[in-house]
Amino acid sequence: AIADVARASSLIKNVKELLPTISQQIRQTFNFYHVGIFLLNVNKTKVILEASSNRTENQMLQDRYELGLGKGSIVGHVAQDGISRIVRDVEFDPNYLAHADLLETRTEIAIPLKYGSENIGVLDIQSEKEESIDYLFNNAYFSGLCKFCCS
Repeated sequence: AIADVARASSLIKNVKELLPTISQQIRQTFNFYHVGIFLLNVNKTKVILEASSNRTENQMLQDRYELGLGKGSIVGHVAQDGISRIVRDVEFDPNYLAHADLLETRTEIAIPLKYGSENIGVLDIQSEKEESIDYLFNNAYFSGLCKFCCS
């Protein structure tokens, strides 16, 4: 699975093509509800959804969905702090920001994307099943994915 993501990234040189391929591969490989890739804007004041793969029409991408840094969303929090967040039940997290296109989300994992030591964005993974979290922690492929994305 990680080899597929790495292979795709080595073959595609255009970032606009690469990010959707990565989000689709991650979602399909691990059967997630939603995978989004947010990148920081030039001023580093917000993150913009640049790639998304989910089981519904993707209006968020068409609308150029963006989030401010810091509190108010799990992704914004991770983008500011550069520390992964794992939320087992989003209903009880004060930073969870529901979106009309993703109403079935139950769990969310947000992983900072880094270039060297600099935060450049966030990999956002959402699932409609809480047990997906446990599956991830026991999955060697996912551990490899985290190392691939975060280094």
